[in-house]
Amino acid sequence: LIKNFSAMLSIESTVETTQSIANNDRNVLYFLKAYEALLYSNDYSSFKCPLCKNNNLHYHKTYTRNITLVISNHIIDAKIELIVVECLDCKKENKQHYHVILPDNVLPYHLFSSSIVLNSIKAKIKKIKNEIILERYRISRQLLNQWLKLFDRYLISSSTITKTIIDKSEIITGILDNREYFQYQFYECFFHPYFLNKLTCVKLAITP
Repeated sequence: LIKNFSAMLSIESTVETTQSIANNDRNVLYFLKAYEALLYSNDYSSFKCPLCKNNNLHYHKTYTRNITLVISNHIIDAKIELIVVECLDCKKENKQHYHVILPDNVLPYHLFSSSIVLNSIKAKIKKIKNEIILERYRISRQLLNQWLKLFDRYLISSSTITKTIIDKSEIITGILDNREYFQYQFYECFFHPYFLNKLTCVKLAITP
């Protein structure tokens, strides 16, 4: 079913885990259909350029990148097609004018889905043992530590969107309770996608 659901996603492999994971990527099927419809409609007027804040965006190309998802009790390695648009207003000004539109489950420059990243952070905050987290999501200790450091850098801005005090447990719960809304509001407020780990690339990616 997943393999045939969207031309935007190509499944490479699946591994069954021992448990069903909450807040997983089940909704990726819905979002992929909407993302595919966006490509075919070729209408990007509802998106804002992160640089000039205008919506004079036109299709440029798609490119393929790797993504690891979690659906129910399966870890899925896949390739996803991402849409690149061009801002014609920035092009006239000879500014950076190519931007990637990221589906909800895709974080910029991260190979693991937002569900895996955020659930790993939540598990660590809840003091679940490292060995359990690493085995559950098939990630390395080094990668988990990188995510935790990046999460700390985003605490103040995240608390602004979740409207909570600067408390790690409250913030991660607020994000996961409505991840799609959080990521949308984060971009609307700060004009770069949440969990961007390359600050020099702030202008290069946008989110729906």
